Amino acid sequence: MVITKTIEVNETPETEAVEPETGYTRAEQRHYQEIREQERIVGVLADQSTLAKERAKAAKSTYDEAAAELHAFIRRGPDLQQKLPGMEDVDQLADAWRDLPLSEAGIVDGLAKPLIEAGIDTLGKLADWSVDGKDLNDIDGIGTAKADKIVDLIIAFWAAHPEFCEEPGESEEEEGENPCP
Repeated sequence: MVITKTIEVNETPETEAVEPETGYTRAEQRHYQEIREQERIVGVLADQSTLAKERAKAAKSTYDEAAAELHAFIRRGPDLQQKLPGMEDVDQLADAWRDLPLSEAGIVDGLAKPLIEAGIDTLGKLADWSVDGKDLNDIDGIGTAKADKIVDLIIAFWAAHPEFCEEPGESEEEEGENPCP
């Protein structure tokens, strides 16, 4: 026994056989398949939409944190002591000379002994001594001749090692000038 249904397609009635297993015509089966496919696509898009919303929420949170940090930075005003990013290496190189022993500048033996006895065993300590307004002649065992020799050796050291005293972007000093402290 064959059951038939009348289906109107484009307002033209057609008769199509009903499948006994499903109770639907082939056209109805295709229609329901298309509905299931569209439901699947809508489900995938809904999942993608949810994921996109979560990502947008996380991005908004990151943005809000960065904006708050920027506003706080602006409110604090300029920090004149703050270093620019990447300047740490320059500072380390600029101060690396301070820990060098006196022998690096050629101050050895008889010249070094009175300095070491006075607690001056690095170039940094020697520079600090001079910056404090003290004279090398104030150290026991160093007269004018030794003081002049030490100064000459320090000047030669700075001339041989400009990497320790140049700031980024500075050009080399003119000839005849002491390039460093």
